[in-house]
Amino acid sequence: MKRVLGTALILSTALLTLFFSTPASARRQESEKTIYFTAMKDNKPMKDLKAADVAAAEDKTKFYPASSLKLATTPISIVMLADTSAVAGGAGLDRRSTSATAAGDMMHDIKQAFQEFARYMIKANPQNELALMEFGQASIMVQDFTSKPEELDKSVTRLVSKPDADSVLLEAIMESSKELGKRKNARRAIVSINVMPDSERSREPANNIMKELAKDQAWIFSVSLQKGDSRNSTRGTVLQGFADLTGGHHDDIVGQSALVDQLKAYADILNAQYEMKYMRPAGAPPQSVQMASNPALGQIKFYSTKFPPQ
Repeated sequence: MKRVLGTALILSTALLTLFFSTPASARRQESEKTIYFTAMKDNKPMKDLKAADVAAAEDKTKFYPASSLKLATTPISIVMLADTSAVAGGAGLDRRSTSATAAGDMMHDIKQAFQEFARYMIKANPQNELALMEFGQASIMVQDFTSKPEELDKSVTRLVSKPDADSVLLEAIMESSKELGKRKNARRAIVSINVMPDSERSREPANNIMKELAKDQAWIFSVSLQKGDSRNSTRGTVLQGFADLTGGHHDDIVGQSALVDQLKAYADILNAQYEMKYMRPAGAPPQSVQMASNPALGQIKFYSTKFPPQ
C-alpha cells in the first residue's frame, strides 16, 4: 500500500488543563461520543496507545481528550463490492507475466482477493459479518451478511463479468451504505475493487452519496486496477474523496497480482482499530472531527472518519 503521511494536530497541555478544570455543572451538560480509528506509524499499526496520547479535534479548533481508549473488539459489518462490468473480463493486467495464460482472467484475481479477505476478517473475529455486492450494469446483492466463510467462498465463486455491461460503482456504494446503516454493529466498512478506465453509469450525485455515508458512518477502502497507463481522473478523485472523509483509503494499482496483499493491508487497518470515547459540551454539532495526537509520539497517520459521530 502506498504510504501516506498525515500532519499531526498538536494536543497542548493547556487544552488538557482547560478541560479538566471545567466546572462540574458545565460537565454535566456534556454528551459522550465514540470514534473508531487506526493509528499508523512507520507504516505499521500502533497498538500501545494510551488515552492521554490522543484527542478529538472538532472543526480543527476544539480539542477534547479521550475519556477512554481501548483496542476495538466489537464485530465489523462489511460489504465487498466486486466489479462485474465488461471491462473486468478478459486478459489480466499483470505486466510481470510473460504469457496471457499466466496473466489470467482479471475476475479470477478479483475473486481470489475477496475470498482471502473474507477468510482473514472472519479468522480475526468470528463475529465479523460480510456481504457481497456486484456492480456490473446494476448493483446486486449476491450474498447477504454472513459470518460463514464457506458461504462467502461460494458466492464469490459465482461472480462473472457481463459483456457490454457498464459500471455502476457509485450506485453500489450508495446501496452498500444504506444496507450497512441497517446493521446493529457500530463498525461498518465498504471494500471495493474496480477496473479502470470504465464507463460509469451511476446517476446519483457524489454529494448525495457523501450524505448517506455520513449518516451510516461507513469507511470506504477501494482499489482501482488500471489498464496500462490509462487513468480516469474524475473517478479517482471521487474515490479518494470518499476514502479521505470516511477514514478509509484508496489505491490505484497496475497488476492484479497485488490485489490479495492490497486487501489484506485494508484488513490489517480494520483489525487494528481503537475505540475512543470523549466528552463534548451540549450545543450545535461540529462540521468535522479529526484525530489529534501528542507531538512527542512523532508523525502518525490516522485512519478515522471526518464525519461527526452520531
